[in-house]
Amino acid sequence: MTKPLHIGPVMIDIEGLEITDYDKEKLHHPNTGAVILFKRNFADPDQIAALIRDLRTARNGALLIAVDQEGGRVQRFQSGFTRLPPCAVYARHSPELAEDAGWLMAAEVLAVGADFSFAPVLDVDCGVSTIIGDRSFAQDPLLAGTLASAFIPRDLDTSSCPRRTRGRPTACARGAPGLAGRYAGFGHDPRQGFAAV
Repeated sequence: MTKPLHIGPVMIDIEGLEITDYDKEKLHHPNTGAVILFKRNFADPDQIAALIRDLRTARNGALLIAVDQEGGRVQRFQSGFTRLPPCAVYARHSPELAEDAGWLMAAEVLAVGADFSFAPVLDVDCGVSTIIGDRSFAQDPLLAGTLASAFIPRDLDTSSCPRRTRGRPTACARGAPGLAGRYAGFGHDPRQGFAAV
């Protein structure tokens, strides 16, 4: 019997709807610690739940499962999941709506066995980046912070979720430095080259 693997420092992805032999090889590497799932990995809630179970089984040890499920144009799991609006919509409503949406996102992600979503996005929309745009909660930094904080689930009852996900974080706030165009010279996609600053 082999010793279960601990969580390693590397997050990997897989190519399709099922695990391949190559995916199993990557999952067995001691540096693997997490898998991020994309739209290409998703068909429906039952399929994704089975894939997540298969990933955990193939790992033979600790493994975190993540997804980008922020809403709007960045929502990898769609059919059978609530379609969330882009985060900019919440600026026109109360923080309670952002709180309810974050709770719903987390509950659905946990229900299929994933551990967390890379949401909310903390970038402030400066009006120069289509990459961020409506993925930002607002152009005002204080309002964006208030809404992002409200979106992060608290007091989520995980009793109906798979045992391993109970008590775990369900959201991972993130930002994409430079993509929002906050600093001079970053009004373009920095993945296309470096800006002259």
